Amino acid sequence: MRLLPGAALLWRGGDRHQVGLARALPLDSDDARALARSGGAVPRDRPRLAARLTRAGLVAPEALAPARVRITGLSAPGVAAAEALARAGASLTLVDPTVDDAGTAEPGALPALGRGTRAERAARLVRELRPGVRVDLDRSRAVDSEVAVAVGSLPPVDLHRLMVADVPHVAVLVDERGVTLLPVTPGITACVRCRDIVRTRLDPVWPLLLRQCEPLAPRADPRDAAVAGALAAAAALALAGGGLPPGWRVEAGRPSPLPLAAEPACGCGAAERESDGYARSA
Repeated sequence: MRLLPGAALLWRGGDRHQVGLARALPLDSDDARALARSGGAVPRDRPRLAARLTRAGLVAPEALAPARVRITGLSAPGVAAAEALARAGASLTLVDPTVDDAGTAEPGALPALGRGTRAERAARLVRELRPGVRVDLDRSRAVDSEVAVAVGSLPPVDLHRLMVADVPHVAVLVDERGVTLLPVTPGITACVRCRDIVRTRLDPVWPLLLRQCEPLAPRADPRDAAVAGALAAAAALALAGGGLPPGWRVEAGRPSPLPLAAEPACGCGAAERESDGYARSA
């Protein structure tokens, strides 16, 4: 048991001490000396002190296992998400078989870290950024959440895989104007197909347009890629912890909240959950 990081042991004058600034806990000299000697560990022979620190919220939580996140698609937003997740200590699985040449390399995405697929190069980048972080290229490995990057919408095969496997995911959808982020908890929140059904009502040829977008490589403005990648990383961590993060639209580097209602015609089950009180702004 240790003190919360940043919880300083401070002297108030005389024999008065405290732990913390925002919500300080007063201590007598004996307890203060015991904490000072222990280097931030709560002394085992002082159960009353341990109880007081715990009630005051000044004890660090037990370390949790790192979130396991898969990133599918390592264009610039995917790389930005990988960097942010690595800094947060997440365990990563990277998936992108693309081998870049002069015509496909994306400015602001992967630096020239030797040859190989985008996944291999991104793995080297992440290991340099955060030595010791777990990174693999095994797309069959079980994960807690996924970040999937595509143009316009997720390809049907990827969407089907994520929904059938019940994988919480963040769809990072790139177009020429910016990036849309849709965090999805299957069966609970609106999904990518919910959004595509709404778009099809507005434009009946939307499915035809999406089929043409499937082979296209996402190319995002560097500002949008950086902001969207950070938001996608935050959403992936929230999903991995059981949260229901909001959706976003990023244009010119500026994020705006993006509400999305579940669509009854989709069949994903989220509309029924929303009617039962599980609604969430996405």
